[in-house]
Amino acid sequence: MSFNVNPFGEIKNTTDRGTLIGNRGELKVEHGELIGPSRWKTQSWIFCSIDEKFKPKGEDTRRYTKLFFMDEFTALAAGHRPCGYCLPERYEAFIAAWLANNPEYGYGKYDYKKIDRVFHYERKNSDRSKQTYPDKLANLPDGVMVTLDVATGESFLLQGRLLRKWSPIGYSEPLSYDLDTTVQVLTPKSIVNTIAAGFLRP
Repeated sequence: MSFNVNPFGEIKNTTDRGTLIGNRGELKVEHGELIGPSRWKTQSWIFCSIDEKFKPKGEDTRRYTKLFFMDEFTALAAGHRPCGYCLPERYEAFIAAWLANNPEYGYGKYDYKKIDRVFHYERKNSDRSKQTYPDKLANLPDGVMVTLDVATGESFLLQGRLLRKWSPIGYSEPLSYDLDTTVQVLTPKSIVNTIAAGFLRP
């Protein structure tokens, strides 16, 4: 049984795995399906190396439900950050870029729990649906995930100033849109700022 997370942060029971695994703590599963609001029980949502350098053992396995992400763009859009244990370089780069482009919070490099709390409020509405915000494509950095219409459930990666439709196994060919088009941004705002600060650049 595998659970795949899409850019809306939704968890789907699927055979598709991906390139990263994630952790939201222990999630309640019955008959192969996640039930109830357990996916919100922790504010620290992370993504980890697919090689599973971190493997919970003993009682820890009861506090861990393995999730899969197609890629880093997807994990960030869903509101997850890099794991400081198995992805230390990505974690350090992420925190540095987040602090550089979100100075209004006044946080330091060791305030990761406070930063996780920011993500918690950025990724959900009061009814626990995905929080989005409107912006023009021209204002967004490559690497952000957007939707043209939340109701469709379709998501797109902005890459090379073009849009590529997301699926659990990859992206469509690039699609051209007027950069003046207003979209709903799926990637949490402070993470958009992090990407803009250079986090996803080689």
